[in-house]
Amino acid sequence: MKNTDGTFLMCNSQFEKLAGLPQEKLIGKTDHDLFPPERAETFGQQDQYVIQKRATTTYKETLHHAETDTDNFYETIKTPVYSHENQLIGVLGIARDITERVKLESTLRQAQKLDSIGQLAGGVAHDFNNMLMGIMGYIELSKTEISTDHPVHACLDEMYCIAQRSADLTRKLLGFARKQIKAPVELNLNETIHGMLKMLRRLIGEDIELNWEPADHLGKVLMDPSQVDQILVNLCVNARDAIEGIGKIWITTSNVQLDAAACALIPEATPGDYVLLTVTDTGNGLDPKIADHIFEPFFTTKNIGEGTGLGLSTVHGIIKQNAGHIQVQNTKENGASFLIYFPQIASENETRTVEASAPPIGKGTETLLLIEDEHTILEITTLLLEKQGYEVLAASSPLAGLKLAQNHPKKIDLLITDVVMPEMSGPDIAKKLMTQDPNLKCIFMSGYTADFMAPEDIQNPQTAFLRKPFDGHALNQVVRKLLDIPTSPFP
Repeated sequence: MKNTDGTFLMCNSQFEKLAGLPQEKLIGKTDHDLFPPERAETFGQQDQYVIQKRATTTYKETLHHAETDTDNFYETIKTPVYSHENQLIGVLGIARDITERVKLESTLRQAQKLDSIGQLAGGVAHDFNNMLMGIMGYIELSKTEISTDHPVHACLDEMYCIAQRSADLTRKLLGFARKQIKAPVELNLNETIHGMLKMLRRLIGEDIELNWEPADHLGKVLMDPSQVDQILVNLCVNARDAIEGIGKIWITTSNVQLDAAACALIPEATPGDYVLLTVTDTGNGLDPKIADHIFEPFFTTKNIGEGTGLGLSTVHGIIKQNAGHIQVQNTKENGASFLIYFPQIASENETRTVEASAPPIGKGTETLLLIEDEHTILEITTLLLEKQGYEVLAASSPLAGLKLAQNHPKKIDLLITDVVMPEMSGPDIAKKLMTQDPNLKCIFMSGYTADFMAPEDIQNPQTAFLRKPFDGHALNQVVRKLLDIPTSPFP
């Protein structure tokens, strides 16, 4: 509490800590005795406003602590104080430290910003994937009408490769925005990482040397390639930020076998064969005091506005989602190493050899209901399916598709539907049709699905997911595989 002339009359223990002086040494002093001139002037102006207006007023203030080079944020309520004779005798200030709240609000704004960017990226990718799907589909159909020795056939092959690379870029962008459903496949990490190197080098800048050291005969893992991209981007960005000036980052892979002794040092790990992915940098390393918190959501060592604290928590989540484990080895002198263990899976080389020599996918006669609101995709998918002999009921909207199914005299053997459409989503269409036929088989297709499909929508053995853009072979392979699954006689 201050007198009307600005001198302190009394204070509590919290203000003593803030000022760094006991109460007896604060009495009689003014803001100019305790704070920098600009800050003291601001406090004095606030006091005079309260005195003149005779009104309680709330202020939000920032105090910088030179010793720790940090800012603390306060919400201060100042109110006039009167004597028993109703004479104004001073100003009472009550300050509350809202530093944590300010940090949380900043983190929330960052998360909302990221979510908005993700929605934008997802929406653009959805439209771009539709266009690529049309390009790839028409190229594929054109190739069937031209002999392989025709000069144009080679041009079509090159066009198709360019379209595939464009689709791969879109997949990476969606991976960064975390807008893809997890679609695990048998994966060689070396091949996936090699495809990311060019983008990673652009990301970390010219001052940092990126070294890639792949192991020979690397084992296979089962995971979504886009999630590998996310892990690498987050770890390399963190490594870049930890390096002051010129430095190095190493990405290495190896086959390792964890025994009981090794698993004792890695929480939740079980003995077995793993593929080890290691990202090492020459940065400042991690302070041991914060090492236990680095995977916590929203925990960050960066300044406000420079990081969201979601990077390493995302990495941790992806690793756990794929039954993997992570270790951090770190010294202040040598930077930090992130060691990521993914379970190896049995090689399917023999199966792949059989598939390579197997006859082409057989044609069919079944009735398929195709619902897609993008005209080009509807047309090209219809042509690809009809070329295989299927009867295709094509609809450009969910309501039109439901009407076609209702009026068609024959049984619908398979539903193929886009996920994101006006009127109704793909899963909702499937649920409506399944009220009439509980055994209906479904294929959901999209390039942007994370916010629109529940896990049970794609885990049902009689459903499948096709990520756009896909080619005719992938489409017909999934269609034939689902149609060949025996249908239970009991709903």
